[in-house]
Amino acid sequence: MPLFIRRISWWISAAVLVASLPLLTGCGGGTGSVSGKVMYNGTALPYGSVQFMTPGGAFVSEIGSDGSYSLSSLPIGSATISVTCQDPKYADYMKQLSASGRDPKIPKPKGRPEDYSKIPSKYSDFNTSGLTYEVKSGAHTYNIELK
Repeated sequence: MPLFIRRISWWISAAVLVASLPLLTGCGGGTGSVSGKVMYNGTALPYGSVQFMTPGGAFVSEIGSDGSYSLSSLPIGSATISVTCQDPKYADYMKQLSASGRDPKIPKPKGRPEDYSKIPSKYSDFNTSGLTYEVKSGAHTYNIELK
């Protein structure tokens, strides 16, 4: 291979390596962890999930029966938060709704899908929740108060 082509090839390889370093190192900003409780009108949510959307992707934690959540290895920086609190009976509702659509002899379930959420639906969407948090290095507590 001619020397000229080897040099160009080396420079291209070096450029690709340098350009990919932020992806390989997570932008070099470090990580943090966040834990706390999720409350709605002063009452701890008994189930559901908390999602942090960060520059490094989405991170999810289940909500414990006491309203607690915990996330670790979050990239440092701004995070948008969404919270869901769907009653476990919602799955049964959807199964019956689906079955009633396939077989007219099966009655439709009573109620509406919204009846199975303990919190307003705006909190389940990153774009409408209005919830944000600045993730910092180390362990931090952040209680999420929904109204």
